[in-house]
Amino acid sequence: MNFYLFAESALAERMEKFRELCIKITPQHTRDFLSAVDSALTKGWKRATEAEADARAMSLSESHDEMAYYCCDKRGRRQAAMVAIYRRDPQHLYVSNVVPTKLSQLNHQQYNAILKDFYDEVLGNVRGSFTVSIVLASKQLRIEY
Repeated sequence: MNFYLFAESALAERMEKFRELCIKITPQHTRDFLSAVDSALTKGWKRATEAEADARAMSLSESHDEMAYYCCDKRGRRQAAMVAIYRRDPQHLYVSNVVPTKLSQLNHQQYNAILKDFYDEVLGNVRGSFTVSIVLASKQLRIEY
């Protein structure tokens, strides 16, 4: 039997991933929460009501009040994009996708920068009379072997 010793750096690797943003909010508070998000929009962020209307027209789901789209312009490292928020389960909303509005696709860094900006500049300023928990997952995945 052979034994091999490796430095930790040889046994673990970090890989960049698309971050996830999850919002714990009950269905009865969703409308108030999204209104509070609308009130917190700043620095080139706005509600994408026309895109929402198009999505609702094509949707088979009846939970239209539990989705929202927000767009941002290009500023600094942040690319112009749309953030789509949908209901994941009875207790959680989540960002289902970040879609570029000027580019054909986003790389990990661009996607994550947009999501972090939305988290910092918009969701970080949400105020309301409801309980909400917002989690932005790590941008790195640690692979050990």
